Amino acid sequence: MESTAPTSALTRRRFLVLAALAPVGLAACGQTLAGTGGSTSASASASGAASPAAAAASAISSAAASVSASLSAPSGTLVAFDVGAKNVTLIDVAKNEVTATKALGAAIRWLNDGQTFWDGKEIWTYDFPANKLQVLSIDPSTWQVTKRVPVGNGPGHSVVLSKDHKIASINVAGDNKIVAVDTASGKVTGSAATGKFPCDLDNSADFSQLYTPERDQDTVAMFDAATLHLTKRVAFPSGSNPHMLRVSPDGATVWVQTVKAGTNVVLKAADLSVLSTQKVGKAPVSNAWSPDGAWAIVTNSGDDTATLFNAKTYKAVRTITVGQGPSNVAFRPDGKFAYISLTGANSVAVVDTGTWELAKTVKVGPQPQGLILLP
Repeated sequence: MESTAPTSALTRRRFLVLAALAPVGLAACGQTLAGTGGSTSASASASGAASPAAAAASAISSAAASVSASLSAPSGTLVAFDVGAKNVTLIDVAKNEVTATKALGAAIRWLNDGQTFWDGKEIWTYDFPANKLQVLSIDPSTWQVTKRVPVGNGPGHSVVLSKDHKIASINVAGDNKIVAVDTASGKVTGSAATGKFPCDLDNSADFSQLYTPERDQDTVAMFDAATLHLTKRVAFPSGSNPHMLRVSPDGATVWVQTVKAGTNVVLKAADLSVLSTQKVGKAPVSNAWSPDGAWAIVTNSGDDTATLFNAKTYKAVRTITVGQGPSNVAFRPDGKFAYISLTGANSVAVVDTGTWELAKTVKVGPQPQGLILLP
């Protein structure tokens, strides 16, 4: 679902922007070195034409300006997955307006930018038609499902890729297990028994561990990602039902939402010791961090709110009313807006992060749930 300290973190989204722009920058550098022998001074020829050095310097300046503008501009497409229609709605984040609706043929629920879902070409996620759980790959250039791999009985909640993108792991809640799928062949390569109703899944920062909340026995477990052997399991208060979790961008903590207790619990990622427990709204379901790592949002599906956290102190600082059935969260790359899919309102909430107030809602398809910034 990939960074360090908030003030200098290269988030997954920023990395993708840089990767896309890298060929331009490298080409400009290559031209400079080849054409000037390392010199960037400009001179004019007898005919008044710019020298190769001047042309190279101009090219570098132009490319640098383009990179700078691209990094600061709010370009990008937000994708809302409409579960009720098995569509995707595409939103231009520069204008916060819908640009298109595309048929998908799959109901994508718990997919957000916190997961490692992108292999460079396709989106990896899941669906469970007739409660038969499948790992899916989706080509976003055509919005076609390219693979469907049966893995057991649903529901599921998260598919996460290994560091080399060769393995897609999924929690199979209906069968009480974690399953690993080879992304090239589409074959199941391994599985491990979990506690009762594993309700989510996420990678550690170094991809060596997998974390899952075992809802129906009030535990959270950590598994070795390579062997799927249990590393550690910790107990939560009886009846709290930990059911969703995310690993922080710096990899130091795991944030767990408890559906019955209505809390956000912060665990130390290394040993699952409790660092903080904070009350939030009713039925909290997911969380996400701002691009600078300073803030975190927890969505509360039971009372139409989102709880804003200081991500460094783990303290809740504000409750934001966003609309009916808030679920997944995404941030614009420049951090100016947070987006929240409102499953019960058939819309996406746009929260201004300067004021942390609802700026507008964008109507999308029926029951939007999955929400990502398109790589």
